Amino acid sequence: MVETISGVPVVNADGLIQMKQKLGREKDLADIALIEKMRETSQRS
Repeated sequence: MVETISGVPVVNADGLIQMKQKLGREKDLADIALIEKMRETSQRS
């Protein structure tokens, strides 16, 4: 899921998670855990 911000294409968090899941590397799975943790923290605020 790519969005354009100020003319620059960027991937949103859902798209980033999907890409990292496909790669399946240990560091990508750790990144996914961090992204999900940040989402949980921001939802509580």
